[in-house]
Amino acid sequence: MESATDTSRPAILEKAWMHHAELDTYADRLSKRHLTLRKWIAILGVVATFLAIITDIYNVRCDDPGLSCQLSLQATLKILLILAPLVVSALAAYTSRDLGDGRWLSMRAGAEEIKKEIYTYRTVLSQYPDRNKWLSNRLANIQRQVYKASGSKLDTEPYKGQIPLYYSPDNANSDAGFSDLTPEEYMRFRLQDQLTWHEGRIVRLTKAKRNLTIAILLMGVAGALLAALGGSFAVWVAFTAALTAAFTGWEELRNRDQTIANYSKVKLELSIIRDYWYGLSTEEQTDSAFYKMVLATENLMFAQNSEWMRSMQEALAGVDDEDKKLVEEMVELSATTHAELQQKLLSESQIVFAQATEQLTAVAADAASTVSGMVTASPTKQWRSTRQWKMR
Repeated sequence: MESATDTSRPAILEKAWMHHAELDTYADRLSKRHLTLRKWIAILGVVATFLAIITDIYNVRCDDPGLSCQLSLQATLKILLILAPLVVSALAAYTSRDLGDGRWLSMRAGAEEIKKEIYTYRTVLSQYPDRNKWLSNRLANIQRQVYKASGSKLDTEPYKGQIPLYYSPDNANSDAGFSDLTPEEYMRFRLQDQLTWHEGRIVRLTKAKRNLTIAILLMGVAGALLAALGGSFAVWVAFTAALTAAFTGWEELRNRDQTIANYSKVKLELSIIRDYWYGLSTEEQTDSAFYKMVLATENLMFAQNSEWMRSMQEALAGVDDEDKKLVEEMVELSATTHAELQQKLLSESQIVFAQATEQLTAVAADAASTVSGMVTASPTKQWRSTRQWKMR
């Protein structure tokens, strides 16, 4: 096999890397735009609730003859309260119309499938005389699939940067992308690179999910406390409820639970493939074994990408309904009278209190169960468990 230091650049590989970079960069751009819009929709939903509370408090103050009131400020608050749902409605409509199809997921899947075929071309098909024709046909088929899955809207922009997209000449573990690969080079440039990436993403996603879970629990506790205090404090329960709903909706949109499970499975399987290969003797590390290892790795990566895309499509499926519900609630809130608002806040305080109590009870039960298990577990059982694991 050729070494990775070979400087030849087959034209078909240049085209393949160019298509990969074009789809990958545009998918990343659309994904960031979608998340930014969703973030603003959530923020404005919280702001609208805050405006409703402030407007209600100020209206009560204006009704008191013993207190002064600036009519201009009262009118400004009312205008902002009316504008908030209109802005959210416009953002939600634009997001649904322009990005509701989630076409960046199809583009991302297409980019990853192109990368899969590139590595197959440079390893398994390194001795195949018609591999250029094979790769050309695969590129054509993948692009047609992306076009169809994107709702016949392939509005990508030409890529003008370096190829491969993530190549770094200063990094010895970065793949130059054009020469055929030896087993050690494939292991370093592809398998270990993906294993390291997934390990890092799992850590980041787990930390982000933990922080958001803590924030949701704190908002639940704050809402329950405000509801228990009653009086003028009870009106702010709606604000904590809005924050809780925003955090929960954001977590559902990011779909971190499913993504962490998906990435953890890939991490496990890649580790098994790597350990199996290094467990072979030099005589057993034949070209045939190498090709099987490559196909196992690439098929695993393709299956993982397909599963990730499916889970993200499911997460996006309910977003439009949530947006409609949010807009309806905000419009209703802006037109609510003082008495109706107080009743609405009371209902929300009861809901938040019940949710917070349920969440805290579950957390306490889990903690108690864990501690109890650690205390009651006998040394003999622990030794047996460890011994059985080592014998596997």
